[in-house]
Amino acid sequence: YDSDKDHCIYLLLQDVISKGVCNLTDEFGYNPGPGIYEPLVVCSMAIVASPWGFNQTVVDQGTCSKKTEKLLLKKNCRKEIMEEQGFIQNTLLQLIQNSCNHNVSEYYVDFMQGNLPSGRKKRDAESLNSEEAQLHSRVKRLAPAQVIYGSDGIRTKLEF
Repeated sequence: YDSDKDHCIYLLLQDVISKGVCNLTDEFGYNPGPGIYEPLVVCSMAIVASPWGFNQTVVDQGTCSKKTEKLLLKKNCRKEIMEEQGFIQNTLLQLIQNSCNHNVSEYYVDFMQGNLPSGRKKRDAESLNSEEAQLHSRVKRLAPAQVIYGSDGIRTKLEF
């Protein structure tokens, strides 16, 4: 990037800091946002059909600028966001969901859903028995510090 001012993460943070995030509180008083970002502002909302057969209220025009949204929809920006450690990645995705157009949010949701593990493969009885024996002799492990999105060759960048 030529400067930070053309960087998608920088622009997202500037939009949220200067304009706030959308108030997503529904008619029942429930706000799916984390409740820690202020100010909450009234954004332009829209109704779209969800893939699960019901109508869904989504952000049509939020606090993200058009420039920010355009950059967030680029593959290199998605890669940068998804390479962040979990807590940073989660924060950025929450900000996108709570301040950008629903198409931008869906771009990230669809990517993550497309990279969910497809489940364990069936194995024969012999390999299951050898796995069970290994299970009892393994050293305890820490939780993984990285995530790998194989379809795009993205993995968490660790600075240690």
